[in-house]
Amino acid sequence: SNNIPFTPEMTAIPSNVLVQLSFYNSIIDLIKLSQGTGSSEYTTYLFYGARIACDIANNCAGALTQSEALKVSTFIPDTTGPTLLAFDMDLNTTNVTLYFDEVVNASTLSVKEITIQNMQAYFPTVMYLLTGTNSVVGYGRIVMFRLSVADKNAMLALGRIITAAHNTYMSITTDTILDYYENYVHEIRPRVALPVWHFMADTLNPQVTSSSLDLNTGILTLNFSETVDITTLTPSQISLSSSPNGTQYSLTVSAALSYLPSASVRVGVDPLDLNYLKLFQICVNTCYVSYTSRLINDTSGRAVVSRLSPNPLAVLPLVLDTTPPQLAEFSMINYVNSTITLVF
Repeated sequence: SNNIPFTPEMTAIPSNVLVQLSFYNSIIDLIKLSQGTGSSEYTTYLFYGARIACDIANNCAGALTQSEALKVSTFIPDTTGPTLLAFDMDLNTTNVTLYFDEVVNASTLSVKEITIQNMQAYFPTVMYLLTGTNSVVGYGRIVMFRLSVADKNAMLALGRIITAAHNTYMSITTDTILDYYENYVHEIRPRVALPVWHFMADTLNPQVTSSSLDLNTGILTLNFSETVDITTLTPSQISLSSSPNGTQYSLTVSAALSYLPSASVRVGVDPLDLNYLKLFQICVNTCYVSYTSRLINDTSGRAVVSRLSPNPLAVLPLVLDTTPPQLAEFSMINYVNSTITLVF
């Protein structure tokens, strides 16, 4: 069994034989965290040391040992649900910290019941329902979880949300979390959504985490650590090579296939660039991509971290060219030189 010592916050004596003690909040929290002691009339007993009370004649009560502990005669259970008081958000660590007015059971947290929005309104102009997390820790009144990479990138792609404290609010349903007595948290509706308490904006520069190239379709895909602003893409900053120190070819007329903010950018490699790659025997069996910091910016204007030779990024997977050439044009017969011109 769990024994929880306590010091009373105050004492009131409404009669000559009744003494009423009030607990500090910290003692209430310990009782709830014990997950057993004090949870019902069957798990609530009291024992005490000597001189707990004295009468008018200064005769003091003796100690009551644990084996003699008194069972509670009247027990009023906790039926009040917890209230979310505040939250913090750090976009560098992706940590979100929740602060409640009482002890909650962190293992019952359902991130999918949390909505991040850009304002307090019945119908916020931008709102996003979280999809999940891979990390939840908590003890007592504080619970912390990590935004998933997908959720962070999706919100940044929406724009006008989680870019600063003034557009970061949270609303929750009653199913978001329970306390240890299985009381549901109080709902916070979009109209009265909580403003973020402490906010740390994203100050990290984006990085390319992986890349792939399909030489049949001519599509080069760059995957980033966060959402980037595709309108800032400069394909001419991209160079391809067959080895880390090999001959490089810089793209010339290639362009992005979409201009919506995303953490994945698909670049359509122009046929002219593809032909030069084949002409110079680049990316025939293996392929590496390098780029300068002028390649692209994130949604806050921070430049991508460059990746240059001799430390380029391996292109995986690399889909090799398996498309046979086709005659595109039979353009000219030169009877003087006895030649014809075929365009493929």
